Amino acid sequence: MPRDRHMNFGCILENYGSHPAAWLVSESSADSATDPNHYVGLAKLAESAKLDFVFVADTPCLPEGDIESLSRSPRYINGLEPLTLLAVLSAHTSHIGLVGTLSSSYNEPFNVARAVASLDHLSGGRAAWNVVTTGSLNAPANFGRDANLDHAVRYERAREFVEVVRGLWDTWGDGAIIRNVGESRYFDPRKLRPLNHKGKHFSVAGPLNIARPPQGHPVVVQAGGSDPGRELAAETADMVFMVESSLEGARSYYSDLKGRMKKFGRRPDELRLMQGITIVVGNTIAEAEAKTAVLSSRIHEDVGKTVIGTAIGVDLSGMDFDARIPPDLIPAESNRGQTYHRVISRMAIEEKLTIRQMSARFAESRIGNTLKGTPETIVDTLEAWYRADAVDGFMLRAMAFPDSLRDFSELVVPELQRRGLMRQDYAGKTLRSHLGLARPGN
Repeated sequence: MPRDRHMNFGCILENYGSHPAAWLVSESSADSATDPNHYVGLAKLAESAKLDFVFVADTPCLPEGDIESLSRSPRYINGLEPLTLLAVLSAHTSHIGLVGTLSSSYNEPFNVARAVASLDHLSGGRAAWNVVTTGSLNAPANFGRDANLDHAVRYERAREFVEVVRGLWDTWGDGAIIRNVGESRYFDPRKLRPLNHKGKHFSVAGPLNIARPPQGHPVVVQAGGSDPGRELAAETADMVFMVESSLEGARSYYSDLKGRMKKFGRRPDELRLMQGITIVVGNTIAEAEAKTAVLSSRIHEDVGKTVIGTAIGVDLSGMDFDARIPPDLIPAESNRGQTYHRVISRMAIEEKLTIRQMSARFAESRIGNTLKGTPETIVDTLEAWYRADAVDGFMLRAMAFPDSLRDFSELVVPELQRRGLMRQDYAGKTLRSHLGLARPGN
């Protein structure tokens, strides 16, 4: 069906790239993971390509696995705290949105509301908060807990968490800071009120000690794969990251999630659904395939086993790398991230892939699909998904920085713009304006 606006695009910023072997072939330096100039360069490149936002993922612990295996990959080992990094990026960019991850299971609403509001002020209205519920097994011990909350409880807490954060943003009215020197009055007391929230998980008085954010509410982002996740997203999210391996699956997810919004008094156009995608582009398909082959050949066996085993909750350290995982070893459910568990289980049970094959596949895409080809063939696929009401846009995972992002910018973006699928320039300065989302009133 016809779509009356362009597609949206974002990019995940990872130290060397999304592929676990990226650090072995990247032109980035050894200390890129904590070098702000590395990320400033990537953010500027993304902004020059007119992307809507950059996104920083996070987890409040080291990954699971033995130290020997962990020592072979930098993923979630040595990373900057998201909002601190995004505050730096805000000073070096002027338009691109800044999405940071903060856990609703291991934070407090007041701290999150203040931090995200601060980023929105610093950036002139470009901030977004990615809400995660955190199922990592190593997280509880870092916060004085014995175990993670149950999956359903994590989402119940997250719903109330988002409600409180938005309530705190609204404790200040628009235009409350008047700075009336003549009357010696800094703010209008009629535009400040307490929150006085008392719920099952939180008791928060408020008000917030920072003025209402420029966007009113910074954009709230989620990734809802499970039923509780979809319900939370339909009720509270402005943007959702989705992971579907087929056009049919994406259309079903898109229809289901947008269809759930009505019971919460929301319209489908109040939510943007972004499909995870890894794009490997070359002047020929053979050239694109060669770029992937170089990375896949460098995946260490220990890393592959740890990544796949962690996703499904099975210790694979004693198995042969070229063996298949017996289906009866794979738990039917997981208290961790449901999406990764579903993707890996499907590879193992339905496709009967070996651990090595799953490692290569998962390393390439991790979330969503991998597209390899020329600019024309890649844009053909992106457009087909968009026209089929399967997505509102795409979240890019660059396999190796800065090469993958540069390739997308120089080869794919011009073709998207030629077809009218991507903006030529920014029309506004806030992330909400980029996404076509209204500013909430108060």
